[in-house]
Amino acid sequence: MGAARHRCEYLARHQAEMFLLAGGDSQWLEDPSSLPPKLAALAEVNAFMAHCPWMLEAKVITLLKT
Repeated sequence: MGAARHRCEYLARHQAEMFLLAGGDSQWLEDPSSLPPKLAALAEVNAFMAHCPWMLEAKVITLLKT
């Protein structure tokens, strides 16, 4: 998620290939809305941590508990 968020194409492509080789669901890579709720919440936390960690609020982190 971090590599994709920072548009590091080489690393993101490599990680996507490794994800698929490990049996990961290709739909997750094509359509982020198909992510399970916990992974979608993690993507939101990742966005905050990548760009403005000082704005991360507890309510966003509590989404990871569901």
